[in-house]
Amino acid sequence: KKKAVDDKRREIEESISSLIESIDDQKSVEAKEKHYNNYLFKIQNKVDRLEDEIEFYNENDTCPKCKQGIEHNHKKSIVVDSQKALGECKEAINQLNEKIVQVTTRQKEIRRVSDQILELNRQLGMCKTQSKMIEENITSIDTEIDSLSKSVSSPVETVEYELKEKKEALKLS
Repeated sequence: KKKAVDDKRREIEESISSLIESIDDQKSVEAKEKHYNNYLFKIQNKVDRLEDEIEFYNENDTCPKCKQGIEHNHKKSIVVDSQKALGECKEAINQLNEKIVQVTTRQKEIRRVSDQILELNRQLGMCKTQSKMIEENITSIDTEIDSLSKSVSSPVETVEYELKEKKEALKLS
């Protein structure tokens, strides 16, 4: 039984090692997620600014600060440039969202594997406890066998000693 428990323990340890290797990218995945989210935040801010700019030039013909008129060609040029930049930003957001989905999927897989590792570590602890109990039982049984062997041999030795003494006493008489 001890061999079976030790074999199971080795099997679990190998599984744990293999699973740990399969998630060795955990830190880089976390870093990517942070990077993508920061970049997404910056692009979203730029989108908001561009939308405000487009709205401003579409709704205003004069500058609210200096009260001067804004030339139509200038407004149109700014709106076209802003819309182009807005399109590029939205495309970048779509690409980032795809990458975020990939990272999120990988993080879920890492969590699933981590849960498996925790379960295997629990099983490993149980195997180690079982193995220790078996070793303690073996030691206890060995001690009991030694004790029984001594108690069985002691009466024989005592009888032999007594016989020897009686033989010597008979020789002397």
